[in-house]
Amino acid sequence: MKPILSAIVLSALLAGCSGPVDPAASGSDPVVLPALATLDGTTWALRMEPLDAGGTAAKDYLRFADRVAGFMTWQDRGYVPGSFSTTPKDGAIGFEFQNKNDQGEILNVSGCANVDAVWGTLTWRRADWTVRTFRFRGTPKT
Repeated sequence: MKPILSAIVLSALLAGCSGPVDPAASGSDPVVLPALATLDGTTWALRMEPLDAGGTAAKDYLRFADRVAGFMTWQDRGYVPGSFSTTPKDGAIGFEFQNKNDQGEILNVSGCANVDAVWGTLTWRRADWTVRTFRFRGTPKT
């Protein structure tokens, strides 16, 4: 899906996430739109910042495609994209997913997206069970 079309689809679907719909007001039953469709096929350019001391900020891309999600740089490190779930959240779409690698390390990700931005946190549990936490913020990749 082209970026402009993705933004149009995302904005149209987000309009339905702002709260309950009164079926009597429209004269028909409300249409429930699948939240998955709002993120699947989108890519976001990110800035990741460590919340722990000693880390450095980095750039990455977050991709939602074919019902799985993952960070491009982390995929290069062997993390396999995982299926994601979505929920409407105050005019945005909330999402969660987990990526794992062969060494047993896990990325737990939760965040939100709207038409203009994506934001959230990534918690990285290493093989030695140490944990690093990052926050990320980004915009649609054009």
